[in-house]
Amino acid sequence: MAPETAISDPITIKDSYELPDEFDSWTAVSSCSTDDFFSVNLTAVASQALSQLNAIKQLPDDWDSYGSPQLSEELYSSAQKLIGLIQDAFVSQVPDVVPVSGGGVQFEWQYRGCELEIEFSSPFEVAYLKVFEDESMEEGVFSIKEMEAGVRKLLSWLFA
Repeated sequence: MAPETAISDPITIKDSYELPDEFDSWTAVSSCSTDDFFSVNLTAVASQALSQLNAIKQLPDDWDSYGSPQLSEELYSSAQKLIGLIQDAFVSQVPDVVPVSGGGVQFEWQYRGCELEIEFSSPFEVAYLKVFEDESMEEGVFSIKEMEAGVRKLLSWLFA
């Protein structure tokens, strides 16, 4: 794992940014909906996922011309927590982070012939889709309170 490097000026997670080539990670400052502040050291994978998430957060209402609202603070916060879990699980592949009609956000991975999608479209639950090598699928939902255990299990399945 690359040594962690901090830049002198922390960034605010609500800002759009690119990871400078000379840094493998940096210190970021995030503002939660409760106005609490915390610092985390982000890996390159987590920072790239966060950059994609921030771009989605900037989309205006009706971004898809079908009336979809902007990503809510609750879903944005849940997605940030997922990025923390990605980092904690030492995931080495950057997910595609995409907006979902209706105001949600989805994280997508393809790895060794399998696919995993984790979607936030409700403040109370996390939906997922697993696609196996034989193209069979498994869909499921777990409560936001079970997010940490559920996501760890899904990531272990994909990257084991």
